Amino acid sequence: MLRQNNPDDERFPEIVSQARLDAANLLPEWSDFNTHDPGVTLIDLMAWLTEAQRFHMSASERADAFFPLLGITPRRARPAVAEVTLPHGTPVRIPSGTPVMAEDIRFETAADIPACPGKALSFRVIQKHTVFGGLFDSPERPVLGVADGFPGLSFTVDTRAQSVLHESFSLAVSGSGGLSGAQTWTAVDDFRLSGSADTHFTLDDESGVVSFGDGIRGLAPKGEVRIVSMALTRGEGGNITSGQLTEMRVGERLLTLVQEKPAQGGARRESPGETLTRMEEERRQAVTAEDIRLLVLETPGTRVEDARVFAPENRPGGGRPRIIVIAAKVRGAALAEEHKRAIRLHLEPYRLAGFDFAIRALRV
Repeated sequence: MLRQNNPDDERFPEIVSQARLDAANLLPEWSDFNTHDPGVTLIDLMAWLTEAQRFHMSASERADAFFPLLGITPRRARPAVAEVTLPHGTPVRIPSGTPVMAEDIRFETAADIPACPGKALSFRVIQKHTVFGGLFDSPERPVLGVADGFPGLSFTVDTRAQSVLHESFSLAVSGSGGLSGAQTWTAVDDFRLSGSADTHFTLDDESGVVSFGDGIRGLAPKGEVRIVSMALTRGEGGNITSGQLTEMRVGERLLTLVQEKPAQGGARRESPGETLTRMEEERRQAVTAEDIRLLVLETPGTRVEDARVFAPENRPGGGRPRIIVIAAKVRGAALAEEHKRAIRLHLEPYRLAGFDFAIRALRV
C-alpha cells in the first residue's frame, strides 16, 4: 500500500471490477465471471478483506502495525565503533570483550588480539556492556520472574537508561532448580507467525519489556524466566570524540591507547515516522511512475541523464502483462540496446508481477 493521505480510496464494487479485469488479462482461460463461479466468490472475499484492510490503514495512527505487510523492518539501536591503536603493541593476548573506558562510557574489544610486542597494532572497539552471567557483572544469572503459564505475561529488564542489543539477548525458562534442563527461548519481532507451541518472546530494546505469547500465538511459559546473556549500548551516546580512549587494563598491565578518529555508527532505535521517511528516501520499490524514474536514473554504467515513465490506460488482452513505457536519454550517446538491457536488468528486482517494461529513446 502506498503512503498517501487517504489509502481507503476505493470501494468494494471498484475493487471487484479491477480484480476481474486483472483476472481476464492474466488468466485468459478463465471465461466464466458469473456469480456461481468459485473464482468469483474468492474475488469477492479478497475484495472485502482489501476494503477492510484499507479502511483500518487509513484510520490507524500506528503505522508500525503495518510494517510487516510492507516488508519494512525498523532499525534497532546500534552501538558506536571506534578504532584505537597500541603504539608499542601488546606483550600479552587481549581477549575479546576486554573493556576500554571513556570516563563512564564502556567500549569492548571486538575480537581476540594476539600478543604483538614492539609493533604498533590497531583494532576496533565497540561501545557496549556485555553481561555474560547476569545483569551488570552479577555472578548469577538473574531471575526476571516466575511464569505461571497464563497468557500475555511480561517482565521488565533493568537497562539503566541504555538499549538492549537484540542479537546479544537470550532467555531460558527452567524449574526452581536453576538452569539445569532449561529451555532457551527465541526473540521475534512479533507473534504474527508464532504457533501455540513456539517458544518465542518479544523484546522492547529501550524499555526492556520482555513479552510472551498468549498460548495461541506463542507458547505461554511456566517456570523461572532467567536472562542467559545480554549486552547494553548507549546508541548515539557512544559517538564520542577522538582522544577519549587513552588506556586499557589487561590483567595487571595498563596499556596506552591512541584514538585518532571519533567513534561512529551509534544510533538509537528508529521511531515509526523515521522508518517511513527512510523507506521513502530509499525508494526501493517500483510502484509509482516517480519510483521507476528514479530507479532508471540510478542504473549503473549507463549515464542516464533524463527519463520519463508512461503507463498506458488500455490493457492488452490474451494474458499479456501490462506495459509500462520508459523513455530514457543517455548522456553523450544514443540509447543503444546495451543501455536498454542494463536498465531492464536494474529494474527487474523491483518489477511488480503482471507488469513489463518497454524502453525507448527520449526525444526532447
